[in-house]
Amino acid sequence: FCSGAYTTRSANIDSEACINLFFETTESGANPKKGVLYGTPGLIPLGSGADTICRGMFSHNGRHFAVIGPTVYELTLSGSGATLTASATSRGTMTTDGLMCFFASNGPGGNQIAIVSVGLLYIFTLTTNTLSAAISLPLTNAAGPVLFLNSYFLLIEVSTLKIWFSKFEDGTSWNALDFFARSNTSDTVVGMLALHDQIKVFGTKTSELFYNAGEADYPFLPVPGSIGQDGAVAAAGCTVLGETMFWVSKNEWDVVRVMSSGVGEAKVISTPAVEFAWASYSTVTDVETLVYEQEGHPFVNFTFPTADVTWTYDVREALWHQRARWNATANTLHRWRARGTCAPGSQVTLVGDYTTGD
Repeated sequence: FCSGAYTTRSANIDSEACINLFFETTESGANPKKGVLYGTPGLIPLGSGADTICRGMFSHNGRHFAVIGPTVYELTLSGSGATLTASATSRGTMTTDGLMCFFASNGPGGNQIAIVSVGLLYIFTLTTNTLSAAISLPLTNAAGPVLFLNSYFLLIEVSTLKIWFSKFEDGTSWNALDFFARSNTSDTVVGMLALHDQIKVFGTKTSELFYNAGEADYPFLPVPGSIGQDGAVAAAGCTVLGETMFWVSKNEWDVVRVMSSGVGEAKVISTPAVEFAWASYSTVTDVETLVYEQEGHPFVNFTFPTADVTWTYDVREALWHQRARWNATANTLHRWRARGTCAPGSQVTLVGDYTTGD
C-alpha cells in the first residue's frame, strides 16, 4: 500500500494516487516495515504581501530576494524555526507579465544579479542596492534565460539559434559580436542549464553541450558527440538539483517526458503512467519547476498552471507523487501554492505563493 503515484491507462491494472505524501524506504535491515509514507511539508505564513503573485526567488551569499509582481524585494530574516520572521525592502520595479523570472549572479567578481523578466534584462548591483532600467541589448528578439559561467553572463535570444555572452564580469555590457550559435542542429534554442564547467543548450527537438575553449573572440564551442535527441518544452521546465539536470523534454515525434542527466548520457525518469497523465493536458509548455531538499530527499516539482496540477519526482526513491492544495469550499484539489524558492539555511526553505504576494 506504500508507494508512489501510478495510474495507468487501464484502472484495472493500477490506479494509485499519492497526494501530499512521499515514500521513504526503511534502510534498517532488522525492521520488518520496509517503507513508510510521510506527509509533505505544509506552508507556514512568514509575511503578507500585496494581492499579486510570486515570480521567483533567489539567494546570494546570505542575501535573499523575491520578485512579487513587478517589484524586486530583499528579504531580511531574523530568528529561526517557528520564530523566523522576515521584513521586505523594495529594491526597484520591472515590467511584469505574471510569469517566472530567471536569475543569475556573478558573485564577488562583479557584485551583480541578473534578472530576466518579460524578455528584458535587469541588473541589480549588490554594492549599491540599485536595480537598473532594462539593459540595452544587441538582440532582435526577446531575452530568454540567463546564467553565469566562467566569468560571463550568458543569455538566450528566444526563437533563434543564438546564445549571447556579456563582457567579462559585467552584465550591463553586451557586444553585438559576442554570441555563439547552434550550428550542428537546426532547431531553435528554448533553454539552457550550467553544470560543472559546461552549458547544456536545449532546442525544440534536440540538446547539445558547450564548453569554454578559452578563446578571446569565440570562447564557447560545442562538445563533440554531445547532441541529444530530446529538446525541452519550455525554459522554465529545465532545472538543476545537485549534480543532476532535469527537464521536461520533447523529441521529433512530439513525445513529452522527463529526462535527467549529469554531463553524460541522459535517461528517462518519467513513468508511462506520468506520461499518460500529462498527455491529457491541453498544454505542457507552461510548465514551471521548483527544487528543494528535505531530510535526504531531493524533490523536483513540475507545475502545470493551465492543467492546475503539480507532480513531484523524489530523486532518492525514484518515485513520483503529487502536491496539491485543498479548496474546502469547492471540495477540489488544485496545484501546489509554492512558486519560487530559496534556502536561507537552518533547515528552512522559503517559497512564494502563486496566488498572492505572501
